[in-house]
Amino acid sequence: MSSDSLDSLSSAGSILVTGTDTGIGKTYFSTWLVRELKKRDLNVFACKPIETGCELDDDGKYIAADACLLRDSLELNGCPQELGIIEKLYRSPVAPLVAAEHENDPIEWSELLSFIAHAKAKGDCLIVEGAGGVLVPITDEKNFIDLALEGNLSTIVVVGTRLGAINQAALTFEVLKSKGVDLLGYVYNEVYHPEGQVEEPGVVTAAMTNRDLLSRVAEGYGIRELFEFPHTPAV
Repeated sequence: MSSDSLDSLSSAGSILVTGTDTGIGKTYFSTWLVRELKKRDLNVFACKPIETGCELDDDGKYIAADACLLRDSLELNGCPQELGIIEKLYRSPVAPLVAAEHENDPIEWSELLSFIAHAKAKGDCLIVEGAGGVLVPITDEKNFIDLALEGNLSTIVVVGTRLGAINQAALTFEVLKSKGVDLLGYVYNEVYHPEGQVEEPGVVTAAMTNRDLLSRVAEGYGIRELFEFPHTPAV
């Protein structure tokens, strides 16, 4: 892991952790980053504005698994909602807009921006974990790019390396750059281990070549690899 990258992120202020897809390691990286920044004696806070696909506890209440992991990385006690770590929870494992419509619990954009503002006030450095990719719709008019721009959040992209990862990463870089989002760099996360994919030679080849090719593609956008995680959980 790069200490230089951690040095640069220490003064980044507020960061949106997004990704090329769902299930590619945003939560894993977000919780790791919180812990590493805390080791530098930084006043860090983290939040996940929206979480879908929540399970139910014995009392029928939603369990925000990702938000709970963020809470644990902050070493706080209490439920994520009370701590201001999460704003909206949904049972449906779909895009926020669809979940909000299905469950008749609409997302008010102004309230979401207010939530981000309050989260910023809780620390000198804020880590915001997104849901899915940058173009996932939050409302009919807004997505996570809008949240980054209107919430004044710099962005890190977690790339879950697998077949198709280069195209997904390039598309994500392209749209973030074209919209004027401050893109700090990307995280290379080897979601699949080649030894576990012996019957899928395409996966093995991708795992062996993706990192170098991704670096070359990213160079064209003026961004760099910040961290590399060899075969970490896709959460």
